[in-house]
Amino acid sequence: MTRVACARSARGGLAGHLPRGTGVTAAALRDLRGGRTSAMATRRLMRRTAGGTDGQSTTIACRSRGSLTEAFEAGVKGSEPCFPVPLDFFKILGMGVSASASPAELDRAYAARANLDPSLPWSKNAAGARSRVLDLARQALSSRSTRSRARALSPARARTVALPISWVSGAMVLLFETAEYDACVRLGTALLDQSAFSWQNFFGKSDAPGRRLGRSQRRDVALALALSHCELARVHLAEDGAGSRRAGKGQRRVAEGCSHLATALSTLSNHRLMPVLRGEIEATLERLVAPCALDHLNLPLDESHRSTRQQAALVLRDLLLEEGESSGDANVTNDFVQLSLKALTLRETMGFLPWRDTSFESYSWYDSSMLYKAALSGVVLGYLDREPRQVAKGLELVEKLEAEEVEAGRECDLAAERACALVLLGMVDEAVETLEEAEASVGGSIQELERMTEGSGVGSGTTGLPSSGSMMMTFIRMRGGGLEGITAFAEEFLESRMEYYRDTKSLNKTGGSGMTPQSYFD
Repeated sequence: MTRVACARSARGGLAGHLPRGTGVTAAALRDLRGGRTSAMATRRLMRRTAGGTDGQSTTIACRSRGSLTEAFEAGVKGSEPCFPVPLDFFKILGMGVSASASPAELDRAYAARANLDPSLPWSKNAAGARSRVLDLARQALSSRSTRSRARALSPARARTVALPISWVSGAMVLLFETAEYDACVRLGTALLDQSAFSWQNFFGKSDAPGRRLGRSQRRDVALALALSHCELARVHLAEDGAGSRRAGKGQRRVAEGCSHLATALSTLSNHRLMPVLRGEIEATLERLVAPCALDHLNLPLDESHRSTRQQAALVLRDLLLEEGESSGDANVTNDFVQLSLKALTLRETMGFLPWRDTSFESYSWYDSSMLYKAALSGVVLGYLDREPRQVAKGLELVEKLEAEEVEAGRECDLAAERACALVLLGMVDEAVETLEEAEASVGGSIQELERMTEGSGVGSGTTGLPSSGSMMMTFIRMRGGGLEGITAFAEEFLESRMEYYRDTKSLNKTGGSGMTPQSYFD
């Protein structure tokens, strides 16, 4: 069958919806089917079915048997360039995949989907193109053989349709309306690509004619793209069951949701669309700054995420310092800051906030355990880096915390922390004196002694390190006293505190850091 014959067969078409001279040539079919065609296939290529909007017939590319080349795969092919769209004809008509739907049921489904949502600013071009795609879907599904073949097709092929470029805005509207948000984002992003986008690049063919979208089409594509990003953001941010399942392991994917919202805002702003929606997106992003930064902070500790995590830490730092006494962000709570500290590495904890120069007592999110963790990070970091100056910074924070606790009238037992830092600074006599003072002022504990005795046994698997500073001298004596006991105390104390930080908490479980007080002083 020649191209002229195809064009004559197609005359009338979808009441003028099809480009002039539309038809499907054998060459076009070979191109779509990878070159697999035959004379018999060519003779069966064109089938006339009723249902045009003006009562005339419409030509749809199909075959009665053999390889599946229905409208789902070939779509409408003519003189105008076409583009592949992941559309499901059953879905856009609001139908299940049923081979028994009657013409009346198809007409009712079509009528139910005929009207476009008036609340969204789609152009007349989009409304007309949407109607053409729906007409094509209704006529394709009017054939029982078409529906049977559609059920047999794999999902990937059943949802690929080649449509004229002038129908692109209608296809984007339908993808959005049928909740195919991921497909809408992929297609819309490609269509709006500003880097000299051409249909040659889109098709991957050197002989495809180049053509850009018109202004109205770009506006409709941008609107569908932005709205799809908003819906994907809603899924990621949802706390209901469906959102949790998509996020995986019941966690909210706040960072991904914020990314979708930011893209939607940028797209709407670039095309000056929906100012009210833009304002709502901006307000939502402002509220999500803290949880989004925490999501980024929880990214893996590898080089590819290093920059993102650093930026997230800076965002959280500025947010916490700006909030002060009266937090305007409901997300900035004590629990939130504790989660943030858990996501930090040993080195990040020490530099996260100006611990030494700022009094955080008046901050609503603060408690003394945060300063305690920062103080220990300085001591442990100095130990692992063999850097006494870092240990001295940690000791300063220990002393600051001790003063705050005393001033507030709270009990304070930081003798072990102070003594460990003094040992690393080479002040062993001062360390022993600190522990002896704690022992004399508080006294011992039978329960602590029993636990230490159990832990000190060979192969016991526990350190036997007491939890109170008043029992540290007893522990040192049990480990031989003198320099040997002091060394054992410092080593086990430091190893146990490494569990507080994200990058060192596994060291104690895997045999320690490899660092010892002896190697520290060497």
